[in-house]
This record gives sequence, structure tokens and C-alpha cells, in this order.
Amino acid sequence: MFEKPWFFVNTNIPQLVTSSMPITHSYTVTLVQGALTVTLDGSVVISGNVTPPPIAYLYVTASTGGSWETTVISNVFAVVSQPPN
Repeated sequence: MFEKPWFFVNTNIPQLVTSSMPITHSYTVTLVQGALTVTLDGSVVISGNVTPPPIAYLYVTASTGGSWETTVISNVFAVVSQPPN
């Protein structure tokens, strides 16, 4: 698992920022009955089936992209519920 800690990769996402102007993007990550979906500004960028372990973590990482870009992560919201038996 640690040799390949990812399940899906999308290399077709266009450049997200091109100047020093403020840019906002909205991401949504859902995992419902093994179906993982990630959206970027309302468009699906990753989807597929996964089998999460009993305990799992969602990590968010970012890059500055250059000395002029600042990454701010805000408005994080999570709903966690026990799956049906």
C-alpha cells in the first residue's frame, strides 16, 4: 500500500491559476458504499470504487505554485456515518 498510496490519478486537469489574481476553486470528495467521487468546481475529475480500511484519513495537500500564489483551505465540512450492516 505505501509503495502506491493513491488509487486514481487524473493528469488531464487544466492549469488552475495563471496569474497573481485571487482564484477560488471548490472541491467535493464523497465516498458512499465504496464509490469515491472527487469534483472540481462541480465537474467530476476522479471516480472509481475503493475498499477503505476500517479507519481512514483524508489528507489535503497543496503547492504554492510559485512565490506569488498562496493556498488557503477553508470551509471544510464532513459527514461521517456508520455504513449499514
